[in-house]
Amino acid sequence: MSRGVQKDLNDAIVRRINGLCKTKDWTYHKLSVEAGLSPQTILYIVDGKRKNISIHTIKKICDAFSLTLSEFYNTAYFNHLPME
Repeated sequence: MSRGVQKDLNDAIVRRINGLCKTKDWTYHKLSVEAGLSPQTILYIVDGKRKNISIHTIKKICDAFSLTLSEFYNTAYFNHLPME
């Protein structure tokens, strides 16, 4: 995956997580507890320090929000990513 597409994908993931946290009125700490992830992991994702976010991590975040992976990715954030 090219560097530009990877950055766009990571940005879309961060925007999706931020939107879901806002909808639920959750802090990043609350998300980390609900997802069973360390607060540092969530902060690294949303701060852009984590470059390769595993599908396993995304699945844990989805579970915390009671979403399927399809529901998580089925937003305009992901539908408009450039093709490689």
